[in-house]
Amino acid sequence: SFSVTDITTRLWLLFVGNTIHGVKISLDTVVLVIVLAVAAYYIIRQTRSWIRDRFFPTTRLDIGSRTSILSIFTYCSWILVGLGILSIAGVSVQNLTWVVSALSVGIGFGLQSIVQNFVSGVILMAERPVRVGDMVEIAGTRGDIKRISIRATDIGLSDGSTMIVPNSQFITTSVKNATLSGATGSLTLTFQVPVATHPERAKSMLLEVAAHRDEVLATPAPKVRVSAITADSLTLTLSIALASARDASSVQDAILFDVFRRFRSEGIAITTA
Repeated sequence: SFSVTDITTRLWLLFVGNTIHGVKISLDTVVLVIVLAVAAYYIIRQTRSWIRDRFFPTTRLDIGSRTSILSIFTYCSWILVGLGILSIAGVSVQNLTWVVSALSVGIGFGLQSIVQNFVSGVILMAERPVRVGDMVEIAGTRGDIKRISIRATDIGLSDGSTMIVPNSQFITTSVKNATLSGATGSLTLTFQVPVATHPERAKSMLLEVAAHRDEVLATPAPKVRVSAITADSLTLTLSIALASARDASSVQDAILFDVFRRFRSEGIAITTA
């Protein structure tokens, strides 16, 4: 059924345009859409570079604020570019009715979690309960936030690996942010000594050990209090402030070792509670 006329007609429609479901598609429109998409890509990339390298250094914004601004700028720019391309292509709301209907069914069944993570990502970037560089603990895992995207958040762990957490978990579950209120941190250690031990002597020894650590802040000063007394033991709680919340693990190890060595030299048995 080879027909020269039919082929010629179709080639002619390719150049002058053809209407499909109310949308006029022609070669010049397709070329224009591609050119606009490529031009928008380079413009957005250059603008991001200017904001990151030229504008941000003149401000006092922290790294978390800068990352959120760049992410929101990128997503908003591409949304505007997409709407502009649809307008140039002649796609109206009426033409998208069947697409919206299909997406509604898909969202209801298979895309619910994706939409939930997308909305959660927007909330994280707007409210910023967690920021890039923060040390957080979620589901028993602690690490530093490396990147916040529109779908998931990357957390760098101490072993060098990266844990990818869906954004919805930061909204629906409890998250501990050790650096949200500031760069400093705190550490609380509980010890048990024999009830025959003089409380003031044990207190002064714990304070002496804490004072020898450079990571421990002098203000507020370390504190020791008696938290419990039993027939066999005396429970003491040491509370200290740290220069950085990221030093908590290493400082805890060092203090426990120093306390053990200090009390052992005095012949006093001590355990952690």
